[in-house]
Amino acid sequence: MKILEGKVAIVTGATKAKGLGKAIAIQLAAQGAKVALTGRQSSKEGVEKNVAQIKADGGEAMVVDGGFTAGMSMTAYNTLAAE
Repeated sequence: MKILEGKVAIVTGATKAKGLGKAIAIQLAAQGAKVALTGRQSSKEGVEKNVAQIKADGGEAMVVDGGFTAGMSMTAYNTLAAE
């Protein structure tokens, strides 16, 4: 069993091909977490590519549209990520 199996992680700023957000998301997924990635709406393509990479590596990941500035509460993010 992996250390984060059964856990959900939300990573903001995972919008670029290289960067800290992407690296964090990949490591969380490698440890068994389901990862919800989000970032600026203008960078949706980058988030989708990062989700695809995590899935290709055998992890679970999803895109959550919009960022925290979009007015969505943390509770709403948790609900979406848990689905």
